[in-house]
Amino acid sequence: ATSGAHTYVARFVPSDAEAYRPSTSEPMTIEVRGTPVLQAELVIGKTRVVQGGTVEITGRGFGAGELVTLTLHSAPIRIGEVTADGNGAFRITVTIPANAEVGAHTLIADGTASGLSAQGALTVTAAAATGDGLAGTGSAVPVALIVLLLGLLAAGGVLVTRRRRTEA
Repeated sequence: ATSGAHTYVARFVPSDAEAYRPSTSEPMTIEVRGTPVLQAELVIGKTRVVQGGTVEITGRGFGAGELVTLTLHSAPIRIGEVTADGNGAFRITVTIPANAEVGAHTLIADGTASGLSAQGALTVTAAAATGDGLAGTGSAVPVALIVLLLGLLAAGGVLVTRRRRTEA
């Protein structure tokens, strides 16, 4: 039925007019509202994620089989898309770009066919700096310390050699 007021009347027409009397009910008016609006929902697996890190995103209330785009906002960065299942739900793990701006963001899921949208808060934190891009394997040993250690080893070797000569 379309939205608006609809009036109905019930009429009873008997198959045996001598045994039963025909009748008509009082008019009954029913107010039909517009199609209910679906409410899309978004659940973000973490509230904080490091630049280049991953986060699981779950959504529901979208159209069945609908393509849903995921965008990280402040400066919009499209971070993924997923197709909702037959119930309009999805689950996806996305990677936050390593160059995403540090700070508070809004993650928005948009249904491309239904126009439904849902959003949630996500904070991006700074990735640990590695300097030259290589993995750190320990601390740097100063050259002076290495020279000192080699000098002490050489001196110890000389002393051991002298001692053996004097004992012989």
